[in-house]
Amino acid sequence: MNRLTILNQRSIYFRSVMINYFFVILFLISNVSSAQTKTTGKSTKKLSSVEVQWEENKYATKYQVQVFNSKNKFLRTFESKTSLLKFKSTSGKVKIRGRFLDSYGKYSEWSELIDITVPPEAVDFTIQTNPADGTAEPAPIAAQASNKTMLGKVSLKWSEAAQAKKYKITIYDKDKKIVKEIVTNKISSAVELEAGTYFFSVTTIGNDDIQGKEVYSPQQILIKSAQVADIPFKLEENKSNNNNFKIIIPNQPNIVITGKLEYSYHLVEKWQTVEEINKVPDFWSPDPKLKPGRYKISFWGKKDGWQDSNTFTHEFVVKPTEESLKEIIN
Repeated sequence: MNRLTILNQRSIYFRSVMINYFFVILFLISNVSSAQTKTTGKSTKKLSSVEVQWEENKYATKYQVQVFNSKNKFLRTFESKTSLLKFKSTSGKVKIRGRFLDSYGKYSEWSELIDITVPPEAVDFTIQTNPADGTAEPAPIAAQASNKTMLGKVSLKWSEAAQAKKYKITIYDKDKKIVKEIVTNKISSAVELEAGTYFFSVTTIGNDDIQGKEVYSPQQILIKSAQVADIPFKLEENKSNNNNFKIIIPNQPNIVITGKLEYSYHLVEKWQTVEEINKVPDFWSPDPKLKPGRYKISFWGKKDGWQDSNTFTHEFVVKPTEESLKEIIN
């Protein structure tokens, strides 16, 4: 009686009684980095690497292994003097059987056909890292969400893998939950995601929808939130008096206008915050009582869950008054 037990995803154990011998075969299906190429006309076809290994039989002088496709069509016979055989194959469902030749020149009976699966090769992410911050982490694949769709679009790429007919891209969020799965026959895919940090993997799919190894990309996906559109602030200056100007604050529905007034001593680029402006009226003008020095006023728009708008900035200088100069001289 035959017994079939799956040990793990890449090995099968089979025992068969044959002419007074126990023939034990351990089949290991593995992928090797190098791939053989068959050329037919203008097309090339890379094959998956298969490794078949069985338990050594002390009576055997050599072994034979036959390979069939899923429809029991004979493909090829391999011979080996050891209990290890490596060969190339298309991916998918394959059937295999074995026998051995003893020291008397007599073959054992063939074992029954065993169903095995040959996965396609895995993809290879070759990321050139040149980080500016000195870390070993590659730069993320970044995009900014549109303020219309609230989605950011990124292009994911990977290497072509032998015997892969399709590729399954799995997007995970920062909590390792699956956000999206995409199947494509290309080696790249455009993905739209909401603002956040994501990880992704690529799993190869071969013939008969047999899946290969899932490989995680070393690059994160970073989708920045949508940005508030630029606010049309307007500057109205008084040519006769540089300190007598207005910044007109437009009314923007659902947008909070925030500002900051900063001060710096003359010729010194070291800004100090004078005032945080959280409630801005229809316009802003500098206080005539500001002490002499160099000033910078900034305004921008804020909205929950969005990036702030670009900042509107205006610099001006408050000069000492004649009265203050007289006080210094006296």
